[in-house]
Amino acid sequence: MPSDQVKPSATIADHQIDSLEWVEIAVIIEEKLGIQLEPSDFAGARTVADMAGILHAALATR
Repeated sequence: MPSDQVKPSATIADHQIDSLEWVEIAVIIEEKLGIQLEPSDFAGARTVADMAGILHAALATR
C-alpha cells in the first residue's frame, strides 16, 4: 500500500494483517531500523498510530 494511503486512525483490522504478516513486519523493522521486536509486541495495537507509538518507544530505548 502506498504510504500516502496509510491513515494513522486506520485500524489494524482495516488492513487485514494476519499472523504471517506480523512476522514479516517484525523482520522488516529489524532489517531497516535495527530494532528487534516480536509480533506479540504489537498485541495491544489497534490502529496504525498505535503501531507507530510502539516503534517510537522501541527506538527511544535503544
